[in-house]
Order: sequence, then C-alpha cells, then structure tokens
Amino acid sequence: MSLISGGVKSNSTHNAFVPMSKNRKASETKSLKRFGVRLKALRLSRGLTQETIAAEAGFSRSYYTEIETGKRNISLLNLQRLALVLKVSMKELVDLDGKGND
Repeated sequence: MSLISGGVKSNSTHNAFVPMSKNRKASETKSLKRFGVRLKALRLSRGLTQETIAAEAGFSRSYYTEIETGKRNISLLNLQRLALVLKVSMKELVDLDGKGND
C-alpha cells in the first residue's frame, strides 16, 4: 500500500490519484460547511468582502470562497491568518456551536 501525494492510500499498483475530497465522510463535509457558515457570519458582521479578507490573509479570492463554501479543509496556519484578519481568537473562529467563550 502506498501513500499518494495529496490523496489517499492505494492498494493499486497503478498508483491512481484519488483526491481526499472524494473520500470525505458526511460528518467531515458537514463540519467544513459549518465552518464556512461561521466564517461568512464573522466576515459579514465586520462588513468585509471576500476579496478584502482574502487579500488581507494572503489568499486568492477563489481559495477563500472555497473555504467559505466548505470545499476546502483549511490548515492551522491559515486559520491563524483568518483569526488575525477578523480580530478574533482561534477559539472564537472555530466555535461551530456558536456558544462563544466558555
């Protein structure tokens, strides 16, 4: 079994590339979409456009849009960039239940 860069483990000798997004569990997809909804709400509450937040975070607008629509699994460092731009803590950024700080 080999690990294919950016994909999943494959038993095939053909080393067929299978994107991770094709193998996401429904619960993982739901979490990404919930994060996107949270991110959009924070952005809108600050009166920011997608273009503005993407530029300030160092992302392309299309990458940012894919995060906000739940199509991207964002890295920890990129989460930190968004928190800085939105002027929120990482905890507040990823509060998918909307319960705020405990």
